[in-house]
Amino acid sequence: MSDKVEILRAQYLDVLKQVPYNTAIATRKVADAPIPPHMGDICIGQTALLQQRICERGIGDTRVLRDVIHGRHHPLVVIIEGVKYYSDVYLMLHEPINLNRVVDSPNHELTFDVFPHIGDERSQLTVSVHEDGQCFRVRKTWPKSSRIDAFEYDFNDKNNHLPTAKEYARMVLAPQTTTLTLRVLDIDTGSLAQIVYPLTPSPIDKKEIYAKTSEERKVPLSDTSRFQVAIKPLLTHTGMSCEELVQFLFESAQIHRALEQEKP
Repeated sequence: MSDKVEILRAQYLDVLKQVPYNTAIATRKVADAPIPPHMGDICIGQTALLQQRICERGIGDTRVLRDVIHGRHHPLVVIIEGVKYYSDVYLMLHEPINLNRVVDSPNHELTFDVFPHIGDERSQLTVSVHEDGQCFRVRKTWPKSSRIDAFEYDFNDKNNHLPTAKEYARMVLAPQTTTLTLRVLDIDTGSLAQIVYPLTPSPIDKKEIYAKTSEERKVPLSDTSRFQVAIKPLLTHTGMSCEELVQFLFESAQIHRALEQEKP
């Protein structure tokens, strides 16, 4: 591995570890509401930070991509000495993926282990690249879960850029945003801890908050002892108490509801 690729890998892993995925932050940004430190960001903020770090170190060219299926997800591709490295913090890759290697493989497709892990089982990401290298698809499966994440990219798409403020607000308030979620990954164990507020038409109620484990098991707020155990990694990362974190998510849900009601 070249020194430049090693720098990319180190910066990617640091963002993965230090900037957890948090949709509540996006809601607060749109509303210009207070944002506590160490609370993470959505894929757009994660990608922007990684791009900034790579540009500051001058190790390669960068391209922000926008998913052509949903028009919402934004990963980063870093080009080092002609080799394209797919860097997607949101999908929790173990490390940036060499797309040139995928193009050169049989059927132009390879499958990689990614986070989270459940015991000896790994989430998996299948990357399929068109033979000309200009378009590629990714499909992630999660162990012990029916969840599938699928995105498609085209290097020639005119929307390959970070969103404008108006686009950002539209994405945050789109119907596809069904939860406010903060998740923290432990890259040493591969485990994932999450706290979730489901966005439904019902009145905003703190009782709706639940924790979710790597195994996708839901732990309601009412199950106090199990809930506190489930969110302990979140409390460690954010420096918040359980009450403070629950209040942060509850207030974020209230802000999201207010933004929805203000939409024309």
